[in-house]
This record gives sequence, structure tokens and C-alpha cells, in this order.
Amino acid sequence: MESPLANWMPAKRWRWRTMKPWGVCFHTSGRGIVERAKRQGVAPGALALKWYRARARSGVHYLIDHNGTIFQMLGDDRRGAHVGISRTERRAYLSGNWEIQIAGRLTAAPAMAWRRRWPDHASPQHLFPTRSPNGCYIGVEMIPLATADVGANGLWFTEAQHIAAGALARDLSIRHGWPLGWENSPRMIGHEDIDAFARWDKRGGWDPGAMRDGPRFDWGRVLSSIAMGRAG
Repeated sequence: MESPLANWMPAKRWRWRTMKPWGVCFHTSGRGIVERAKRQGVAPGALALKWYRARARSGVHYLIDHNGTIFQMLGDDRRGAHVGISRTERRAYLSGNWEIQIAGRLTAAPAMAWRRRWPDHASPQHLFPTRSPNGCYIGVEMIPLATADVGANGLWFTEAQHIAAGALARDLSIRHGWPLGWENSPRMIGHEDIDAFARWDKRGGWDPGAMRDGPRFDWGRVLSSIAMGRAG
């Protein structure tokens, strides 16, 4: 299953998924890729593609470059290992102890911010229908800007990336038959939404960084892109 919006760059290893894609999860690629590309004098997108295509255990389906170009490495009908949640963390989510544990590590702010975003859900583990988020989500990596290139708005991603993220999410929703209102539900999330243990620091979520006092990623821009796609 290939997206008409993407450039097909198949990964070297993969396995079939057992469940039809249920939602999409956005990620921040490591800043190390951007800095290494700058040192080597190559495009960050080229280096990121090489990295993700070769990875056997952390496969993602799509990669969005700074200029909004979308690359696809895994078919939607194949499972990517783009989210890792330990058994200990899963038990904490399911038991309800996760908020206490996170408050002990990071202060209470992360749990409070998560509650504001997802008031009708018990924990990050309750956002999706499968045991592992890898079983139901399409994984999308976005290459962050270099530190020196971050503008006054503090966003780590370009306008073109936000537009492409919305267009890709809408394309997935159409091809896989997601229900009305999918974009305002857990069918579209960031990694930080489903892993508050590993994807948060004392200032908030960092993957991709929407739930922070100073956001690095803007869901509003993604939603606007989805709306524009409908209007078009």
C-alpha cells in the first residue's frame, strides 16, 4: 500500500501487520541526524533516509523532509516498530500509577498537560485499541530544523512540513476509511501522547513537542492543512 503523495523508498526489512491501519503517529527524528548531515555536507533528508531504511527494529512508514517532501519506506499494510513502551511502563499506565510516577520524576506538569489534551481517556495506553501502538498506528518521522534555523516562533518544523503532515494524514484517513472526526481523536497523535515516560522532560513533551509551554510542533497548522485539503 503506497501513498500517492510519497516517494517510494522501500526499507530493507519489514513484516506484515495484522490490523488495518487505525491511526497515524508523528515523531521527531533525532537532531543528531541534522547535525551530522551538516558536518558531512549532505542533505539531512538523504542521511535520514539511509538511516531509517536500514533499521530493522525501529522502522517507520514515512519521513517528511524540511521542504515538505514525503518519503515512504514501509507499505501501510506492513508493521513498523516506531514506538517502544516497556512492560513496566504499560503496567503503570493500566494500573493508574503513571501520573504519580511521572510526577516523582518530572514534576506533575506532564500529567496535567496530558489530561488537558485527553480528558476522556484514563492513560496514554488507553488511547489506542491494540496492546502495542505499533499494531495500529502508521509511523511518520519529521526531520527537525537545526538549532540555528529555529525561528522566533520556536517551532522545530517548517510550514511545509506541517502542511505535508496534514495532507498525508488526510490521505491515510481516506484510503483506510477512518470515521468522521478522526483528526480530533486519538487516531492522530504525537509520540509524546502515548509515551509520557520516555517522550517528556520537565518542560513538556518533546516528540514532536506540541505539549510544551513553548511548542515545537503546531497541531493547529496540521488541522488547517487537513481542512484545506477537504475544501480543495
